[in-house]
Amino acid sequence: MEQKEKKIVVIKKGEEHKNQKPQPKKESIFTPLIGKRIVIQGKQGSIFEGELVDFIEKFFILKNARIIGSKRIAETELLYIHQGNISHLHIEPINVIDRTENKKSSS
Repeated sequence: MEQKEKKIVVIKKGEEHKNQKPQPKKESIFTPLIGKRIVIQGKQGSIFEGELVDFIEKFFILKNARIIGSKRIAETELLYIHQGNISHLHIEPINVIDRTENKKSSS
């Protein structure tokens, strides 16, 4: 009686076996923001504006971005911002209302 030879297959981390079904990308709370223009307030006061391309391993990736500092504004095609440097973020506003415009003077 012949014995069948057992085959050992080694799969490296990050690779898939040819018979293994690809795993779907894990949904993130930031997924609905992909493709939209967002504004990010940095912890140090800088403001970042741009189109969110993706959120990978704690990095927000923006394209056609602006970095607004206290003295200068820089524009770049691609920007990576680490999650730890962010105070808050939101979608770019549709409308901005100046609240001081409607106040009556106290004279």
